[in-house]
Amino acid sequence: MYLHVVFSTKNRVEILTDDIKPTAFNIFKSVAGKNEASIIECNGVCDHVHILIKFKLNTNISEIIKEMKRLSSYCINKRSQYPYFYWQHHYAAFSVSKSNCHKVVNYIRNQQIHHKTKSFHNELEWIAQKCNESIDQDFFE
Repeated sequence: MYLHVVFSTKNRVEILTDDIKPTAFNIFKSVAGKNEASIIECNGVCDHVHILIKFKLNTNISEIIKEMKRLSSYCINKRSQYPYFYWQHHYAAFSVSKSNCHKVVNYIRNQQIHHKTKSFHNELEWIAQKCNESIDQDFFE
């Protein structure tokens, strides 16, 4: 099962800088690996991340994502220059067919380009619309 997962920093604070992204992304990969999942692609901008993850069908997805967020926040907060780094409580997850994974990989890789013209809110609504889904407005609060 392939999922395109999106979540932001708490209150969309623009704190996800290029020097802390590798820490977060490496932790995401480690947590996924320990849970027999694999990160296919991961990227983000200053206030949110996109991850394409391959899960086994019997996986507790919410627990893995919760652990990714918890452990990455903990490790980033240990760094004295980022003592207040937190992820938002919610996340969005969209199912991806294996045949469309390459499109999602390209989309994730080009996050910096997308966000020159598209806000986080508009982006998530666009993704949801492409998947014939909707985003609960609580997600944005």
